[in-house]
Amino acid sequence: MRYPPQPIPLISSITPDKYWAQPKFDGWRVVRENGEFFTRHGNKLPQNILTSMLTNTTEYDLDLELVSTEGRRKIPTILAGNDTQSGQLILLDVMIPDMPIEQRMEIAATIAKQEGIMLAPLQKALSWTNTNKLVRKAFDHTYGIVCDGIVLKEKTSLYPTSNLGQICFSKWVKLKSYYDE
Repeated sequence: MRYPPQPIPLISSITPDKYWAQPKFDGWRVVRENGEFFTRHGNKLPQNILTSMLTNTTEYDLDLELVSTEGRRKIPTILAGNDTQSGQLILLDVMIPDMPIEQRMEIAATIAKQEGIMLAPLQKALSWTNTNKLVRKAFDHTYGIVCDGIVLKEKTSLYPTSNLGQICFSKWVKLKSYYDE
């Protein structure tokens, strides 16, 4: 199992114009690798429930977020098969280590369209003022899904994975509501 990167908390020395901003959803991080679903920590998830949400047999490994319209506390109920109606998978990225983010997101857009699932959009983060507005916009998201911030992804970043466990990745920075209080 390859583990997805963990964005690091805000570092004041970054300059937003070098980053893409992506909504950070308040759900569970899910990896689909070789057709099987795992948590970001490598624990195997109920395959039948998640396969019903994502059925395409794309050859790509996917970085996803499992969310609920009723909040993250509902996710164990979804995975137990008791309420699959409120669950939704959102495609965050495609796990291709040596490909730039813009190319990965083009592939991700095609996969999301084929699957009929939402793709977490990238937006330009031009300045701290603009980034603050993106954070506020993320909290007021219209997807019907709770967002609790944004992840800034460096425009030149490749997708890092590790077979040894989750890594913190300094080229991805998360901004959450309590960082701005």
